[in-house]
Amino acid sequence: MRELLHDESAVAYGIAIVALFLFSWGILYILISHPLNEVISGFNTYIGMEDVSKETVETAEFYAKVWVSLPIIALFGVFVWGIVREIETKENGGE
Repeated sequence: MRELLHDESAVAYGIAIVALFLFSWGILYILISHPLNEVISGFNTYIGMEDVSKETVETAEFYAKVWVSLPIIALFGVFVWGIVREIETKENGGE
């Protein structure tokens, strides 16, 4: 068991998981962006007609900003996951 913990395959596993996550998340982000842009465009029409309240407009603007910032949040999450994984590996006797 001790030799398994010193094996470098754990590093390759971590890199593969990060690459798979970034690839799949990127594809999902691209696929969802167009429909979301259509929703935002339709909502902008309602805003132009002044059919919605100020609070609804502020909420929609907030969610549009969150959507744009999601790639940064995802990269930060993957970075933190890698650090936590490394700390756990060292605590369990791995190198």
